[in-house]
Amino acid sequence: MPVTITPVRCEEGRRKPVDFVLPESDRARRIAQRAISEHVFLACEGYEFSRDVSAIDISMAVAVEDGERSREYSGARLGAEIRYDPFIEDPERMVELFLHLRCYMGEPVEPRPEGPIPPAEQVAGGIFDGAGLARTLWHEYGHLLDAIRPAFRYSIEVKRRLSVYERALVNELWNAYIDRRLARLAPEPDRRHIGPLPSHSRPSLEMMLRGIWADGREWTYREIVQAALDIPPR
Repeated sequence: MPVTITPVRCEEGRRKPVDFVLPESDRARRIAQRAISEHVFLACEGYEFSRDVSAIDISMAVAVEDGERSREYSGARLGAEIRYDPFIEDPERMVELFLHLRCYMGEPVEPRPEGPIPPAEQVAGGIFDGAGLARTLWHEYGHLLDAIRPAFRYSIEVKRRLSVYERALVNELWNAYIDRRLARLAPEPDRRHIGPLPSHSRPSLEMMLRGIWADGREWTYREIVQAALDIPPR
């Protein structure tokens, strides 16, 4: 499947393409293609998909700020985001990925934000071409593959009825569901790239996350939504 990689800068919440040559971009493109074409969910018994994965166009925007810190450079934000709803509604649309070179699954790349910011070339050469990218993509593609799996019953309409806070809870639970399956299904060499369950200060959310992590059964999107709605308000 085609994968387009575009370096961008984030300014006032907008992503603007920049003239920047990402080191290892060809290797990163191959990693991005392989991460979906060889995704373990495709080989799961009983998993059927409504779309041909090999025909999916993927557009990857990579933030390469090396000057002022962007709003998205923070340990409180994920370093990756995938947008697939337009593709779900229209298979001619691209699946959009966003990666921030200086964030990695919620953990800022060293040095920490209060220290000097390393050049984008240095960060890209260390993280962008390595296991971190593969790990991140396996997780992000997990959302896409679940969404095109009829048995998962993903619903854009249900999602649109949720508040921003409720969507965040659903995403937390869905993340745990994806990571639990990756940890069980990934080949041994890749298993070390599956991160630990994140810790949370809210006992009710953490209890639900640990329940989904430990539960070996299959969940649907609607069940995850209901579980999120059952969590007491903060």
